[in-house]
Amino acid sequence: MLMKLKKLLTKSPKNFSDDDLRQPNTYLKLGSMEHPILHPSDLLKELLVSIIFHTQKKGMSCSSTDIKLYNLSDIVSGDFIGSFYALLQEGIYYGNIVGKKDIIACHPEAFCLEETNELFVPIGEKHDVCYALICNYAQQTEMLKPLHFVQTDDGRKNENVLHHFEEGTTIVQALKYCADQL
Repeated sequence: MLMKLKKLLTKSPKNFSDDDLRQPNTYLKLGSMEHPILHPSDLLKELLVSIIFHTQKKGMSCSSTDIKLYNLSDIVSGDFIGSFYALLQEGIYYGNIVGKKDIIACHPEAFCLEETNELFVPIGEKHDVCYALICNYAQQTEMLKPLHFVQTDDGRKNENVLHHFEEGTTIVQALKYCADQL
């Protein structure tokens, strides 16, 4: 996918310091999901386990409505990296970049994080162009409402709307439409 992180530290979590996480565009991979994440409820169980192992807590509880949606951007250039479902715990964001399988931890100083209700779901790439489904995410009801199918460049600076979805279109219908276009 075009929206790639510029730097990935591969130290084991035991050797990873708070200073390491403060480095620009750096995150710690804590685990991996079987499939890319679309909805925060898909992430909850594995996210909680990852947070408990990383923080050495005896336990914690939360619901998927506690997980917030952020735009994750490069701290240096400001380029959009992806939508990021995350929980803030002990000054660290724990979550998943939508469309990826990894559960990660990152420091608020390492990226630009902006809370949002607009979900960017990468669908595919062709000829250095990224195609994505844009949805509205209502955190309290956990509803995803498909808005449009877009074509964009790296960093999401130039975006072209290819299709607007009608009211009542389900997420499954929208994903099928988008996949059929590629």
